[in-house]
Amino acid sequence: MKLLKLYDLVLANKLFLSSILIVILISSVFLQSSFSYLPDGTRPQYIYDNANLISEQYRQLIDRYLRNMDTQTSAEIVIYTIPSFIGHGIKKDGQEIQDRDSLTNYIFNGVTLDGIKGIGKKGKDNGVLLLYSLKRDAGGGSMRLEVGRGLEGNITDGTAGAILDSYLVPTRQEYENYWKSGSS
Repeated sequence: MKLLKLYDLVLANKLFLSSILIVILISSVFLQSSFSYLPDGTRPQYIYDNANLISEQYRQLIDRYLRNMDTQTSAEIVIYTIPSFIGHGIKKDGQEIQDRDSLTNYIFNGVTLDGIKGIGKKGKDNGVLLLYSLKRDAGGGSMRLEVGRGLEGNITDGTAGAILDSYLVPTRQEYENYWKSGSS
């Protein structure tokens, strides 16, 4: 059983990371056309992997890519993973946030990550948050892409939804179907 869980995590890691790289590449097309070069002011890190999905090797690779994107465009893309939308431990006013949309909004705007409150540069509102949960919420969702107002002209709600629907949802379904079929 432990071997299956280990293999389960390895497969999830591969599927998740390939999806993230696709999202980053697609997002970069929209982002690079709009911002000028800003050499400093980058975040200490861009990946907050609370679900322990991403290996150190991939974390460094993706973080380097996101840091370069921030340096070249000033847009901040943050990947934040959690084991579940319930029991994650993120609290607002002493209560754990229980719904996906409120949690996404709170992480995007209200949580201080490495001394920086919110995602995106102050005055530009140019952040992107990919929130990914290992477990689906009651509505069946496991991920959310939040885009700052400063980027909404480049990454509309429709574009964000299309990115999730086209790249992350099929990969998650492929992963789940693999285990439902009894493959090992």
